[in-house]
Order: sequence, then C-alpha cells, then structure tokens
Amino acid sequence: MKRTNKVTMTDIATVAGVSQPTVSLVLSGSKGGKVSEETQQKVLSVAKELGYRAKKQKHSSVKPKKIALIVNILVDIDLLRVPLMR
Repeated sequence: MKRTNKVTMTDIATVAGVSQPTVSLVLSGSKGGKVSEETQQKVLSVAKELGYRAKKQKHSSVKPKKIALIVNILVDIDLLRVPLMR
C-alpha cells in the first residue's frame, strides 16, 4: 500500500486503529508511554507498509539554554562620595 504523497502519523494511526499520540510514542522510541508490544509492532508494520519517513531535523534537538541574571544592588550613596580636592 504505497503512497506518493507524504505519510503522516495521523495516517498511520487511522490504519493501525490507534491514536496519533500512540504512533508518536512508538515512532520516537519513547520509553515513557506504556504501549503494548503488540501495538508497537502493529504501528511499525503499518508505518513501513505506508512508506512513512520521519522528518529530518535541520538542527540538533538539543537547544542551547539561555539564562538571564538580574541583579538589584542597593548602594549607600555616602560610600560613593569622593572627597573633593581643594
């Protein structure tokens, strides 16, 4: 059952009789979700049959983290006074 247009996770879910999030869990190899071995095999079989190809990522999935540092300094104004030279 080959298709010429792009196969989506929704297509796989419909044919396999499961939800799209289940397909996502199976295809990503996630260990967090509890998907039976039978369901995993069914999803993988349907994905192969439909010719599913995962999107190639343009960039690494690890994004750099940005940290902002906000500092509020209270300074005694008398400490900043410099004696005037006379």
